Parts: sequence; structure tokens; C-alpha cells
Amino acid sequence: MAITVTNKIPHVDSSDVLHAVAAISANSPDLTPRSYATLRELSRQSRVAIATDADTVVGWLIAEPLTETVDEIGMAYVHPEYRKRGLLKQMIPLLLQKNKTQVFATYQPELLQYAITTHGFTRSTFRGVLFASKGTFLKKRLSLTILTKIVKRTAKQNVQYGIRKAQS
Repeated sequence: MAITVTNKIPHVDSSDVLHAVAAISANSPDLTPRSYATLRELSRQSRVAIATDADTVVGWLIAEPLTETVDEIGMAYVHPEYRKRGLLKQMIPLLLQKNKTQVFATYQPELLQYAITTHGFTRSTFRGVLFASKGTFLKKRLSLTILTKIVKRTAKQNVQYGIRKAQS
């Protein structure tokens, strides 16, 4: 089948697609889940990139506003059977906005290196991301459920941060 990557989810399909994303992310130890309502609002703003194979969701990426001028690129996921096919590389450009500063956190050094060499990100620190987002990057992670997931992940892997400044 042909894999499709888009940030324009047809309204008639959006409910099933977004419920699938919410369900998979809620059960993944590697993802910070977002509610269906949050995903629906982000989708309405074309801030969700989805990869599908026929009617099956095989990957996604979101651009979530942290402030009026800063977005977080995150919740990246590609089903293991579809990895190494360039899907994430196809989704990232769909969500980049020149007039916004964009930040992200990753446990994959190769993803950060890709963002640096291809999309103008620079390596940052947690402090740099906090400063750019006026603290909202941390604030949205202060629930016990999310903090528990983060602590488990950071015990196994180092977090790396990237930032891409708004361009005029």
C-alpha cells in the first residue's frame, strides 16, 4: 500500500484517526499523551501531521503552542514496522512555521542532528528551552503521570533539546 503523510486530516476521518493517536500514545511508555480534545483542536489548526497506510495510522507528529510565539514539536511516533522509511522526515516540514520559535526534546541523537542539518535547529539545553517557552515547556509536564513517565525515560536515556528561532 501507499503511505500518505499529511497535516490536512479530512473532517470525516479525523475522529477515528485522532482516537487512534490518543489511544496509542496513552499506552506508550515513550510518549507524553495528549487528550483527544487537545488533538482535535491541534488538528483543526493543521498542527498534527499523520502518516497512514491505507486506513491504518502508522505515525504522527504535533506542533503544540507553548506561547504565542513558541511551539513545541513533539509526540513523535512511527510504528516500529514503518521506521527507517523517512516518515518523520516527511512530517517535520509540514509543521514548521518560520514566524514561530520551535523547540523539541528527543532521546534520539540522530533526530536532533537531522533537525540541525536540515531544518535550522540548534542544540539547546533544558534551560534554553525553558527560557524560550517562558516556562510553559516545564509547566505542561507537572502532572504526576507525566513526571513519572519522564523520570523512567531519563533514567535510561539522555534527553537532548533543539530550538529553532523564528525567522523574519
